[in-house]
Amino acid sequence: MELPQLERTQGTFMNLPSTTELIQCHRGTTNFNYDLVVDWAIELLENNIETESILILASFSKPVDSRDIINYLDSALRELNLPILTGEEALNGQVRYRLTQVLHDNKVRDQLTYLYNLTLESDYKSELMPFYLVYHGWWEFEDLGANYYSKGQTVEQLQNELKEEALKWLNEHHPDEQKST
Repeated sequence: MELPQLERTQGTFMNLPSTTELIQCHRGTTNFNYDLVVDWAIELLENNIETESILILASFSKPVDSRDIINYLDSALRELNLPILTGEEALNGQVRYRLTQVLHDNKVRDQLTYLYNLTLESDYKSELMPFYLVYHGWWEFEDLGANYYSKGQTVEQLQNELKEEALKWLNEHHPDEQKST
């Protein structure tokens, strides 16, 4: 299976961490995990990208309270000339990040859980329903040994089905960013 390679051309810097787009979506989701921001800021510093706000973000201890960090995060994004994504842009950014993680076999089950929650948050948006169904199929397979929600009848088949749906979604929503590796 060919994996897409997404180019990151937004912002001023080309060596931004892979979590940057997800971080940009922080205001567009409920229950955003702000602990990710600390790791993101540290990675920026490791890449020699330093601003006052990034230094402050990197100094936070986990667990992070969103009320303490949110304004510094918004400032850091502005300093990097990166937009704060909300609404449909935030949903698409989160989905794209999670699907890219799936395609690179990075905590596939966790990413599927995030995609399931995004489906719920978006009021069961039709374009996300394949992930909702694979999530339930996987859970049902693990719990009952059978799957009546999707095609896959083994964990490997469920993973392949998820990856096929991921590629389909990415090709439909970001065709200009798809390159085979």
